[in-house]
Amino acid sequence: MKDNFFWPGFILVAVALNGIIGAVLVAAYHHYEWLSPTLLVAVLGSIAAALWFTVELRHVAELEKQSG
Repeated sequence: MKDNFFWPGFILVAVALNGIIGAVLVAAYHHYEWLSPTLLVAVLGSIAAALWFTVELRHVAELEKQSG
């Protein structure tokens, strides 16, 4: 893997997955006061990861276009 700038996106995916797992656990244990924050973490992590990957893929495509 030549481009290390994807790693923050992977970390954001892990954060989003932890938010989803946390939301499921919170709902299973009936602690609904924590459901909104965990869902917010999951949604924001997913959006941030998608944006990061989109921007980085465009950046890589631009670099490839300039070099070749």
